[in-house]
Amino acid sequence: MARVNLPDMNSATDERTRATGEWMLYGVGLLATVVVTIFVTRIAKKALAKKIEAKPYRC
Repeated sequence: MARVNLPDMNSATDERTRATGEWMLYGVGLLATVVVTIFVTRIAKKALAKKIEAKPYRC
């Protein structure tokens, strides 16, 4: 049975530079995350407003 020490897998001596394409993919991923978050938030707000409007408030 093999034992893996997690800190050894990502040691500070294993530094490397990232290529431009890699940074572009990170940027595209971040942008897509922000866009989807905004899109889902708007849909949720509309659905919630519609649901609240449909139910009269009772004490």
